[in-house]
Amino acid sequence: MANRGVEKRRKLFDLYSKHFALVEKREIFVCPICHNGFTREDCDGDNPHLSLAHLIPQELGGTDSCCTLACTECNNGVGTKLEAALVERWKADDFAAGMGTMRARLSGSFGEVNVEYELSHQQRSMSFYGLPKRSNPKHSAALHQYLTEMSKERAGEVNFSVTPAYRHQPHLVKAALYHSAYLVMFAHFGYYFVCHPHFAPLWERIAKPEEENWRSPMFVDDEVARGFLIRRRTAVVFLREPVAILVLLRLQHTDRREKMQGQERVVAIALPGLDSPELPTGRQSSLKGGIVPYCPERLLRKGSYLHAAWRQIQGKG
Repeated sequence: MANRGVEKRRKLFDLYSKHFALVEKREIFVCPICHNGFTREDCDGDNPHLSLAHLIPQELGGTDSCCTLACTECNNGVGTKLEAALVERWKADDFAAGMGTMRARLSGSFGEVNVEYELSHQQRSMSFYGLPKRSNPKHSAALHQYLTEMSKERAGEVNFSVTPAYRHQPHLVKAALYHSAYLVMFAHFGYYFVCHPHFAPLWERIAKPEEENWRSPMFVDDEVARGFLIRRRTAVVFLREPVAILVLLRLQHTDRREKMQGQERVVAIALPGLDSPELPTGRQSSLKGGIVPYCPERLLRKGSYLHAAWRQIQGKG
């Protein structure tokens, strides 16, 4: 397994370092997130400086066959932070739909106890399961005694408050989606994408995820987006009407501990086209354009695959 990881990293390093040499005349790998340079030796060792960057987080359906390369510091720093926020958001959405469990804290006269709970929409009920290893033993015992006493009373009312452990962080969730879109675009188009001025705000959004400094004003109907993602986890679509770029992601949370799959969702992230840094606005119920194939070998040809594909789909080439 470890050897396969090294081989994958080396293969991606060779691809992107050769591509970078076509763009900047130097055979090194430049991390698309921090823009620092690395050598082939940085792929090796027990703690390599370069690691696989999943286009979609593994907990949301990503695999090692759907990844690119980035420096380990970016992967373990910004990448991990953003992926965690996105995974937790998907888990919360599944929970609200009656799928899976969430952690919370019960508070009352007995103290505070950590629990897992689940919803049943059919029975209109909520079930709680104690987590004794994560709770104060005295408070757990007090809760047990409290519930025993309440069960003996005919009209006994159980009073407590529930504080979910989940904390929605919309700015990080948005940045996480932009992060995946950025990696998908880099996987497709390499450094011609990274160096294009229209996408600098996207890079800044990832580098400073706490700031609301860039957002997509275009909305795409779910069924329209799904039409481009047949048998794909990711896709890049160059639109003619309206003029823009769409990065599509098929996300589905998998809880291996509970052996449960959540709802599948398709997300469309809108980016500017190559002709203008502006984005179209409003909800789009119909789209005209074409899917750009993922063809890494085209990165090693002379000229920009990004610009060539854009001209072809826009009817300019």
